[in-house]
Amino acid sequence: MIIAADRRIKGLADSKVLTPEQREALFSVIHERAVAVGVGIVDHETIDRINILQATKLAMADALARLAVKPDFVITDFVALRDLPCPQKNLVDGDARCATVAAASIVAKVTRDRLMVEADRRFPEYGLDHEPVARDLGDRVRCTGAPSPASGVRASCSSCRQTTSIPSAPRAGLTRAYISSRYVATRY
Repeated sequence: MIIAADRRIKGLADSKVLTPEQREALFSVIHERAVAVGVGIVDHETIDRINILQATKLAMADALARLAVKPDFVITDFVALRDLPCPQKNLVDGDARCATVAAASIVAKVTRDRLMVEADRRFPEYGLDHEPVARDLGDRVRCTGAPSPASGVRASCSSCRQTTSIPSAPRAGLTRAYISSRYVATRY
């Protein structure tokens, strides 16, 4: 996420304190006003293979690589990245302290929510279109007895930062993704 100083966006706040409607409205404004937006997505198999922190860093690097403009400074929500070509600052509670991190958090959460709505259309028995999926998806699978939508699925949720492993079942085409732009922001 790159936001120029002369293109500030009113209403930015920590995505956790905004309603879904407010996030959706800001998502559009962010895309209109931002110099560049990059989103990185890592699939559940990668998360399982390298762990959630390393997958977060991988997705952050992907988000940075997708920026149309290269940043001269990177601000993250606490997670430090290695081998960046520019300086970085890692803020505790960055999405509450930095407008650019807040914008990245909003883009990430809306992107994740849209993916979950689409997944819910394909697998309505899991109720994937509500938050927080990561906290209770495993319980709903166990309670309903429904087969898991993907083998070894991991439901990762940036808002609650919890991960739930779902029992293996035949692959049904659902790839659960961890949306990492929640953690990446840059200053232009």
